Amino acid sequence: MKNEESFSSLGTGKASPSCSVTSSLSGKIKIVSLKGEIDLDCASRVYSLILAEIDNGELRFLLDLKELDFMDSSGLQILLRLKEKQNKLKNEILIVNPSNHIVKLFQLTGFDKLFRIFNDTAEALSWLEDQA
Repeated sequence: MKNEESFSSLGTGKASPSCSVTSSLSGKIKIVSLKGEIDLDCASRVYSLILAEIDNGELRFLLDLKELDFMDSSGLQILLRLKEKQNKLKNEILIVNPSNHIVKLFQLTGFDKLFRIFNDTAEALSWLEDQA
């Protein structure tokens, strides 16, 4: 089962790259993929879409950043809010496939110490299996 919602961020009349949130299931693990640019214009919509996906009953999920081109502080805020929500449920967010510039952003902000980050989806799924 795969869900996708794409939308263009609402800028000040300038052409803005689109944001996209796609979800799929791998067993009982929800995989939420982000594509495009996550910035102030689309952050609240992205957060709402991710929240809707994880509120569907899946307790564990991977956040796949393979096709994420850009993230500003509003994107980082999304991650913090999601982490807080998952911590209350005693669950984790695993981040997979971040690009080099997203990894660098995480290192500069300390997010690399807040989240488990995996180079690929198979590695993260294997880690989750070992935790079960």
